Amino acid sequence: MSKHAMANEYKILCSEANSMVKMKNGAVTSNGWTKVDGEYNRGSNFKGVLYEKDGQYALCFVGTDRFSAKDWGANAKMALSGDSRQR
Repeated sequence: MSKHAMANEYKILCSEANSMVKMKNGAVTSNGWTKVDGEYNRGSNFKGVLYEKDGQYALCFVGTDRFSAKDWGANAKMALSGDSRQR
């Protein structure tokens, strides 16, 4: 698979990560990757998902939720001190 095709695969995975983190392990994405594991920390609003397809793994993190005060607070703390509960 070309670099551009793989980049598109990863883009799709990351765009679906926010909803996939809430699903059970074994759920399948729209492009055929399987959720292996996910982490959602309500305290810091950290979200990440590990996927697998044909022996390849991809790890996606959900970016800042523009409506989450917790996310913006973590961003500000990282920017000002280099420390955050999301590390």
